[in-house]
Amino acid sequence: MAEPVVSRADLMAYCRVDTDEGGDQLMALQSAAIDYLKVAGADHPDRPAYALAVKALVLHWYDHPDGGEAFSGGLRAVINQLKFS
Repeated sequence: MAEPVVSRADLMAYCRVDTDEGGDQLMALQSAAIDYLKVAGADHPDRPAYALAVKALVLHWYDHPDGGEAFSGGLRAVINQLKFS
């Protein structure tokens, strides 16, 4: 499993989740977000934008568990900035 970038408490606050079960799900989604950014070539955990991208991906996937929604333009821009830096 990937090492957490954002604390459980920070993810729960960012995603406005207040249950233990929701927190568990967010941590699982964080592992997926870290893997997604690595595969996308945007693996720069030393950059502040990386933590933002992880939180935004987690929130997106938490809000859209069916995967039917495209990433927002802002999230895509952050990922692209990390990818090409």
